[in-house]
Formats: sequence, structure tokens, C-alpha cells
Amino acid sequence: GQRHLDLGALEQAEESFRLSCTVALDPAGCTGVGTVLAMRAQDGLAESWFRQGCEGGDADGCYRLAIQVEARGDAGEADRLYDEACADGVLASCMALGSLRLSGGSRDAEAAFRGACATEGPILAAACSTLGRILREAGRTDEAQAAFVRACDAGDAAGCRELGRELNAGSGAGDAFRRGCEAGDAEACWESGRASLAGARFDEAERAFRSGCDRGHGSACLELGHRQVGRGAAEEAAVSYRKACDEDVAAGCRALASALDATGGADESAELYGRACE
Repeated sequence: GQRHLDLGALEQAEESFRLSCTVALDPAGCTGVGTVLAMRAQDGLAESWFRQGCEGGDADGCYRLAIQVEARGDAGEADRLYDEACADGVLASCMALGSLRLSGGSRDAEAAFRGACATEGPILAAACSTLGRILREAGRTDEAQAAFVRACDAGDAAGCRELGRELNAGSGAGDAFRRGCEAGDAEACWESGRASLAGARFDEAERAFRSGCDRGHGSACLELGHRQVGRGAAEEAAVSYRKACDEDVAAGCRALASALDATGGADESAELYGRACE
């Protein structure tokens, strides 16, 4: 069934899963039927098959059942099911449990995220990032930093960014921001550029600001424009300032207006000065 499902052959997958569930009495087969039905948006039928899989002892069935139950608004039952699947090692269920508890203002979210961010064995990097933020808010900075380290080492861009912030200006902060930038976090790129500037690594700074700007970070575009002005690339700077302005960075609008004043674009510059004052 799983092979057919991976190939997108839903009819064959459902048939195989049904045989597994009803003939071989494998609860994972029941969960498989539910998965196919959910893919067809037959949620009511899917829920009954997930419940059968869960009651038969398939942890993934409990997790998928919890998703269905949460979607129809039964947070209490969803919490119970997520918790059961989390305890049986379904990391995604631990993450979902933590998110559910956070949204409800529960203080028990930490334990759920810890279930997906163990010090040993497989983890979900995003769970470690969220755990780190919870611990930081609680003032447990050493534990928060350890969680961000696990998230960053597992490739989570936000985890690297938050690790850099936890380290602040100390040793390793710049490297953490760089890793976050390389993993795709625009804010980390901006922070990486600032760290490089502080260390007088101007080429590195410009590359980081460019990466952040390309990902829509207005302040990174502004700083990129400043670097381009510094090396005499006024036309490139104007493009960067315009991007910053488009991202509602007032200083970007002012810088672009000033550049246009110098090149005869007074009409547009007046509009830009107005946008900068809004």
C-alpha cells in the first residue's frame, strides 16, 4: 500500500491498505486507508479509519486522528491523542501537541516540544527552536541556548538566528547568523551583515545584506545600498534603496529620493520624501 501511495496510485494503495487492515488485521493498514481518504478530502470517513488504526495500537493513526479531531474543534480530545502518539515516539505529534497547547495558553507546551527535541536520538529542528524561545522567555538562558544549538545543528534557519541572538556579540554569534542566512533566514542575513561590518569584513557584509535583500528584508536592502554607495556603485544602490522603500523602510525612501535629486528625478523624489514621512 505504501509503495502505491508513494507513486500516487491511490486506488491501488487503498485496496492494499484495506486488505492489510481487514484481512491481516494490521492497524497500520487502517491508518493507510484513512490517509488515502483524507487525500481525497473524505474527512469523515478518514477519521473512522484513523480511529480504528489508533485503537489497534498504531501511533501514527492516533496522530492523524488527532489532526482530524483538532480540525473540527475538539481541542481536548486532540490533546489526548497527540499526547498518546507523542509518547509512542511520533515526533510530529509532539510538535503538534506543543503548538496546540501554546495556542491555548497552556504551560504544558514545554514538555511536548521536549518530546521532539531530545538530547539524544532523532529530533524535529523546528521543535527545538520553539522550545528555545519558551525557555528564553522563562529566563532559562543556558537551556535555551542548548535548544537553539540543537535546532541550528539540525539545519533550522530560525534556530541559528536565535542562537546568534542568544550569543549576542559574543564568540560564535556571527557564525550562527551566517549559518542561519545560508539556511534561508532573511533576518539572519541582516544580522550576519551587521556582525561582518562590526568586524570590518566589508565584502562579507555586502554578500549577507544582498542575501537578506533578495529574501525581502527591507533593512538589509538599505544596508546593501549603503555598501554600494561606499564603493561608488550609485545605480546599484538606487535599486537597493527602492527595494528597501518598497518594504516600507522610510530611510530607504529618503535615500532613494536623495539619489534621484542628484540625477534630476525631482518629481519622484518629492513623492518618496512624502512616503518617508508617512
